[in-house]
Formats: sequence, structure tokens, C-alpha cells
Amino acid sequence: MKRDNSALNLFFERVGKGVKPQAAFSYLQKNGNLEPGATDLSAEVVDQERKANISTNICSILLRRRPDRRHAITSLSDSHHPESSDLVDLSNWHLEGRKKRVYRALLTSIKVDGDAGIISCSMGFTELHSYDLLAVDFPGKNAITVEASENARFSWFFAKKSPVGGTFRSMGYGGAAKTALKLIWEANRSLALSNSPKIKFHSPLPILTERINRERRAIMLERKIASVL
Repeated sequence: MKRDNSALNLFFERVGKGVKPQAAFSYLQKNGNLEPGATDLSAEVVDQERKANISTNICSILLRRRPDRRHAITSLSDSHHPESSDLVDLSNWHLEGRKKRVYRALLTSIKVDGDAGIISCSMGFTELHSYDLLAVDFPGKNAITVEASENARFSWFFAKKSPVGGTFRSMGYGGAAKTALKLIWEANRSLALSNSPKIKFHSPLPILTERINRERRAIMLERKIASVL
């Protein structure tokens, strides 16, 4: 599950604290969270759809399937959605959810069936119940959760005694400036790995290169995920 649009997440956090919709939007503009010339948050919805396509294609690569140029993203079957991407409509919709003690947000759900080689992706405005790890404020952050099915199997590089059966959550700041810095870091990291004489396997995704070649950062991340799943 993904709440990976930092602008929308920041907007919901601001209006949830009583900030007026237009003032919350102006705050996003000043912090560089929005597309140039944006007058509402519709571009952020499109941005999340692009990310959903990219994430789904990455899952295809990991399953050794040929990625599609564009996956069909279905809508989440939920009757609770805002009337439009208008600032007031989005604000009212989100605040009504808080009154009902549910968290309303834009959510992407990607389901992977490794055995069948099937990947499905759905996206839409929906309600999250209080027990959901994504049902909290993530001001200016992107967030994901990963949950394994009962029959899930993992190929960890180390022995794992028994399944824990929990949900792994990760988050990080978004926004144009921070995203640019992350991309520069990824590019530099890819160059460093590709030029290293110790590296026997190279992937466009640095973390996969690190994992196959048993780099410390990848080992620590894998153990962190495994301790939950």
C-alpha cells in the first residue's frame, strides 16, 4: 500500500490542524511541493498514478516478467471519495473522515502473486481505519506498507526461524528539492557500484546490486524487513 504523494499528505495534515484550504495550498507552493503553475491538487493525483505505473513495472521486473508500457490501474472500490480535486472539496472530504475517526487519503494498492506471476494495481481516494499504519499524518512525506499473505515465501539471504506475520512500514520526505537530491544520490551510487571491481552483478536499482553483492546497507535493510514479515 502506498501513500506516495508528499504534497497531498502535507495538505491533509495542514487542513486537519484547522488551516484553511487556500492557506494550506499556499504553504505547499512556498515549500516547492507543487507542480509549476498548479491551481489545485489534480496534478498531484496524476503524479501518484505515474508512480503507481513505475512501481508496478518494477514488481514485474522482480518477477522476471516483461514490464508493460502502461499497466491498467483500476479504481479502488470505495464509495467514499471527494467530489473533485478542488481545494475546498478535498478539505471538506478529508475533515468529514476525521469526524468519523477514519483517515481519508489517496491510496495505491499493489498486489503481487509470485506463484501465478500476476500483478494488480488499484488507486483512488479511500478511507483508512484507525488500525491501519497509513491512517496517520505524514506531513511532507511519502509512506508505504508491505504485508505478506499467509502463503508468502521469501528468499532471504540468511536463515529465518519463523514468520512474524506483521506489516512493514517505511516513510521519507518528498518535495522537488529532496527528490532531486535523492536522484543525484542514486545516480552517484550507481556509478560507484558499476566502477567497483568487487561488484559482480549490476542493476539499475542500486539496492538490488547491493543485495546480490552482499553490501552492508542492503543486508541491514533486508534484516529490518525480515524481522517484521
